[in-house]
Amino acid sequence: MTISRKCVPFTPFDRELAKSTIAIVTAGGVHLTDQKPFNIADELGDLGYREIPPDVDSADLMVSHHHYDHADADQDINVVFPIDVLRDLQSEGFIGGLANSTLATWAIPSSSKQCMKARLERSPTR
Repeated sequence: MTISRKCVPFTPFDRELAKSTIAIVTAGGVHLTDQKPFNIADELGDLGYREIPPDVDSADLMVSHHHYDHADADQDINVVFPIDVLRDLQSEGFIGGLANSTLATWAIPSSSKQCMKARLERSPTR
């Protein structure tokens, strides 16, 4: 697989949201408070990822990232990781459900290609 920084693949969404399962994929450094924080000391970024279950209490989430101001997210994680908002949309029937897990990473734009390649090589086979 060739990874390009010049374009992002796009596939139009043509299903009903009420029948769709939604997942959050973030590079915002979000993780559970009891998970190992992302290594923000590495100038290329932490190439790992953290899985976050869909039933997580949003109070148990935090941000480890120093390339953006996450002060608002520290007050309300839904600013960068809208898990409570998605649960509300599910209970209203606007979306069908939440994925079984969410992938959270920490990345900076200059390392995007390297990060993606490393993650693809290490990705779990599920």
